Amino acid sequence: MVDFITEDDLELRIMEEFEDLGYSLLNAYTKTNSSLKDGTHRQTKKQVVLPDVLLEYARKLNPSIPDALIVGEVQAIIKDDSLNSRLLKDKNYEYYQSLINGVNIKFSLNDEEQIETLKLIDFEHPENNYFIAARQVWIAGEIGYRRPDIIVYINGLPLVWIELKKPSENVQLGYSKNLMDQKKDIPQLFFFNQLCIISNGHITKAGSYNSTFSHYFEWLKIEDEKEVIDRTKIHDEELSIQYLLKGLMPKAKVLDYIENFILYLNKDTKIVAKNHQFLGVNHAIEAFENREARNGKLGVFWHTQGSGKSFSMVMYVRKIRRKFAGNYTFLLVTDRNDLDSQLIKNFVRTGVVEDTNMVKPKSGLQLRKLLKSNISMIFTTIQKFRYDKYKEFPLLSERKDIIVIVDEAHRTQYKNLAENMRKGIPNAQYIAFTGTPLLGSKQLTYDYFGNPVSEYTFNDSINDGATVPLFYTKKVPTVNLNNDLLNDEFLDIIDKEELTEEERKKLENKYRSSLNVMKRDDRLDEVAQYIVKHFPKRGFLGKGMVISVDKYATVMMYNKVQEHWKKRIRAINSELQRAQSQEEKEALVKEKTFMNSVEMAVVVSEESGEEEKFERFGLDIMQLRKRYHQVDDEGRDIEEQFKDPDHPLQLVFVTAMWLTGFDAPSVSTLYLDKPMKSHTLMQAIARANRVYSDDKRGIKINGLIVDHVNIFHYMKKALKDYGGSHHEAELDLPVKQVDELVEMLVLTQEEIIHFCTSLNIDLMEIVNTEDVFSKTCKIKSAVNVVLATDEQKAQFIIYTNLLKNIYDASCPEIFQYDWDNRIFKLVQYMSKLMGNLIQNERIEDAQVKVEGLLDVSVDSENLFYIKEDSDVDYDNKTISLSELDVESLIAKIQKSEYVNIELVELRNFIEQKLEAMLNKNETRVSFAQRYEKLVQGYNAGATANENYFEELKKFVKDLKKEDARASTEHLSEEELVLYDLLLKEKLTKEEEKQVKSAATQLYHSLMKENGKFLSVDWFKDEQPKQRVKNKIETVLDKALPDSYDKEVFQNKTETIFQFILNRAVSGRGYVGNL
Repeated sequence: MVDFITEDDLELRIMEEFEDLGYSLLNAYTKTNSSLKDGTHRQTKKQVVLPDVLLEYARKLNPSIPDALIVGEVQAIIKDDSLNSRLLKDKNYEYYQSLINGVNIKFSLNDEEQIETLKLIDFEHPENNYFIAARQVWIAGEIGYRRPDIIVYINGLPLVWIELKKPSENVQLGYSKNLMDQKKDIPQLFFFNQLCIISNGHITKAGSYNSTFSHYFEWLKIEDEKEVIDRTKIHDEELSIQYLLKGLMPKAKVLDYIENFILYLNKDTKIVAKNHQFLGVNHAIEAFENREARNGKLGVFWHTQGSGKSFSMVMYVRKIRRKFAGNYTFLLVTDRNDLDSQLIKNFVRTGVVEDTNMVKPKSGLQLRKLLKSNISMIFTTIQKFRYDKYKEFPLLSERKDIIVIVDEAHRTQYKNLAENMRKGIPNAQYIAFTGTPLLGSKQLTYDYFGNPVSEYTFNDSINDGATVPLFYTKKVPTVNLNNDLLNDEFLDIIDKEELTEEERKKLENKYRSSLNVMKRDDRLDEVAQYIVKHFPKRGFLGKGMVISVDKYATVMMYNKVQEHWKKRIRAINSELQRAQSQEEKEALVKEKTFMNSVEMAVVVSEESGEEEKFERFGLDIMQLRKRYHQVDDEGRDIEEQFKDPDHPLQLVFVTAMWLTGFDAPSVSTLYLDKPMKSHTLMQAIARANRVYSDDKRGIKINGLIVDHVNIFHYMKKALKDYGGSHHEAELDLPVKQVDELVEMLVLTQEEIIHFCTSLNIDLMEIVNTEDVFSKTCKIKSAVNVVLATDEQKAQFIIYTNLLKNIYDASCPEIFQYDWDNRIFKLVQYMSKLMGNLIQNERIEDAQVKVEGLLDVSVDSENLFYIKEDSDVDYDNKTISLSELDVESLIAKIQKSEYVNIELVELRNFIEQKLEAMLNKNETRVSFAQRYEKLVQGYNAGATANENYFEELKKFVKDLKKEDARASTEHLSEEELVLYDLLLKEKLTKEEEKQVKSAATQLYHSLMKENGKFLSVDWFKDEQPKQRVKNKIETVLDKALPDSYDKEVFQNKTETIFQFILNRAVSGRGYVGNL
């Protein structure tokens, strides 16, 4: 694909694709954003649905429901244009339920109460729905207008949002700027949204409206997960969005996606299926449709760990229940209690299961009873199929509609217990969901469950971004290990936490020397010292897991790390006294702060008599058990604590627990001190491959495997089997050596150099400049150029953030390489300047920090420092808006050599002040609209025009005047907003006084009788809402001037009531016990 394609070209090409798919097209562009002549037939620009289309198809799909009721429901949807973004999550969930389940309507017919479901979409018959792709639809928000590039409407409802960028722009801009801005400014559009798509032609990403960008995904496979993707060809010659449109947007497919492939966690976080999940689950559904011919073997759903297999399981169950008539029982089987609990949680959190007591048998006897019933969901471990070995397992049911879903399909699924299950329910349908099928010569997984219905390997997952890549580094202690450590029998035994007597004797006799080597004191000490040195100095401070050979070694390692951890903190205190540079001091303080914040715990299974067993090794397990069972202030157990990225429990010591089926996305580092291979090894290393990001740590771009037992050869073998790589060459493996992270760092740095060169900024010239003051001027000039438009600034920040994320991922290993970090330090400093992170420092303080970054001395002059109260710091003096000398300020900006830098500082001040003023008084929206026009002028290059600064000057002066108006009018801010809402045209001075008095009386009347009218949650019930409304009408009826006729009075009382209601709902006042 050539680079001269514009955003408009891309938009028109996509519209052609929609037309080929049978969609109707609508060009809704109007020169003025407020014009209603755009073909949508909306009554106001705040509305986001197509009213005529919605009503027409509601009538068409629901012929048996009285028309008046249909009109009423449709009108309620059309008018739901609340601009309160705090309602977005609730609204999105509610409307999704209405989409897939319909809206229940009660009415009387022939004196009998009828209940019918109003369908908004006909999912069974795609041809009965109306699909429109609309471009350039202006939508009004509280402050201004926004115009999405393309909206896909189904039956008049805006269900898919598409944002396009130029090929030269980073696709993430569409998320960080356009999506974030539109969610804030026109939240009502996203009440109905089911999918967001962002594309610059080269790259296309899709995701839910409320997920982070790191969870957005590509859609490059159309019919099958095995399709070979030529990313280079797509990038250079094709449009990536064509693949998504062909693979997802055909009418039947997009309806299937909306109905069956969207989940909500706890009715809050929205999960939308990725490409491989949509294809994979549908292939499994096809096998289910053909179950009569498959003899109970529904196949193997082989999707690698971390790629969303558990959610795929939920989608599979939910789709069968929705699309296939019958009274099915789903039996979900694991081989460990922790996996069983994890699986149940996923089904509960997604709303598929409500009563866990009914679905989880406590014993084998209770399980057998449940399988004789027709209960819809049962969760169990395979161990509950244990039975008297001298007796035949009984026949429980001959039903063909029992669907057995086996999670992971480990070895336990092929032995006596599994045979008992198949004897008890011989006609059941069996499917295995696994990331590691048994692939040996016997091919047990395929023999028991049938051929794969879907394959999605470790490598596929990394290439698609469904999981992060893993990097490997070897840190083997000097103590030699013998070959017995990788003996299959030895590995099978140590894979378990609970051993039979026979297995215990083998360990104590045959493999005693192997274990003794693993647990030698000097060896454990060396590993522990490395962990203490490495863990706090990583860049991305994700959580970590230390994996040891058995329970006793796990506790020993914990004790060793604790010992050296305390020693290191004491050493840091001494090093701080000797530190010479500010940079060195800051690094030590950062390390110490982190180390002091870290909690650790041992996570191993319990067994009877364990206190005495551990005491034989001189170990105290009881104190560690107390931490294991400790529940925090929020009632969360140790598992939930570790999964919370902000909980201080950062490092856990394990041997078998939490190595399968355990999902803690913020885990980024594994210290592997346990011999493993094949599927067991794959399960373990996948603990670090989950996608994760947050504002505190940044983006997790990889997981790190630290190998202390030298098992890379076996890792390569496992990755060849399960990773999707079929080459011996190490570079083809989906787990890379850490050296390649450094290569990524260099390539990313080259990208940012290229971007800056396109803006005529020579970064190398800046870092090579020796004269301190010349370097300072060049830095400020470079920042000034980047800040010429908001778009340039956003692209620069994206590049610098990516560079920082890769650098963090490379730490501390990067310190071992001869890497020139001067460009990195320079762009990070420029980014901080743009983000106002070092403003308001005294010159000497700024100088110290900059010297640490750039090895130069810098003079820093700033106009503003933004405080929470939106005052500014000018020449080191805090100034409020009322004290601002606008004339001299604008004059200084105009004369400045760095106009863009100083304009951005002024903009930051204005935006914070304007936001605070709007929060106090929504009627100030005209100021926000005026400011938005000034920003548009700034981005269009209007700063070269004298008129721009005159308009800016007038705006700041008017803002000053408005900021002081409450005081001028002798009103509080709360009274002023009521006064503004009550005002009407053509009032005399005397009438204005009456209105002012009415506002004051109303506010104090509501506040004075707070408990009576504004009780807690009054806005949730109709009776208290009506009391508030009556109070408003009573006060205003007495206080407003006679010139307020009936129509105006009703309009004003309704306006005031809605204002108070919205404030209460959003938590901004007018609620009891203020």
